[in-house]
Amino acid sequence: LVMFLLFLVFFTIALVLAAREQNPSNYNHGSLDAFRLFCEIVSIVYLIGDVVLEVFEFIRTYGNRFRSYFLDWGNLFDVLAYILTILILPLRIINSEYQWIFASLA
Repeated sequence: LVMFLLFLVFFTIALVLAAREQNPSNYNHGSLDAFRLFCEIVSIVYLIGDVVLEVFEFIRTYGNRFRSYFLDWGNLFDVLAYILTILILPLRIINSEYQWIFASLA
């Protein structure tokens, strides 16, 4: 729970700091942009680790009972949040304006 709360703090800081920039893909404005980059990297590393752990937990727990996993609404929201957050990465790389929509939804 503590790790997830830290992820939310870093992810929120990165989004808020990026929202104040004219060009959020530019990191040339000093230490605040360096901190935003750090928050983004921490968020990405946490997210990748959490997705990997979630997949292993899913395989261990549900195995061939795939449908029963998605009967729980909490699991559906988790999967949706993972997908939306992971979609931010390629949108960020291609510098799409939709990255901010996916980030706010995630």
